[in-house]
Amino acid sequence: MLDLAKPITGDSGDKYATKISLAIDQFLALEEKILPTPPSYDYEAAIERLIKGTGDSLTEEAAKTLMVRPDFSFSGSGSSYRKRKRTN
Repeated sequence: MLDLAKPITGDSGDKYATKISLAIDQFLALEEKILPTPPSYDYEAAIERLIKGTGDSLTEEAAKTLMVRPDFSFSGSGSSYRKRKRTN
């Protein structure tokens, strides 16, 4: 391929643009599958899930205390939990 007498010519502008557009769409769809957005819960549902996730070993007061930690983030649409990496 490197030893050709002249570059390959032809009307391929539309063909490449269509292929690139399709490839970008497929990449974005794949990226969405690989990196889904984390689930979001309202404050009360997050407390209930935290209590159930610990085998009902937490009281509601203890769960609310844990919700203050930086592992939880709250926004207008709900809350999300970010699991912390262990350092030891």
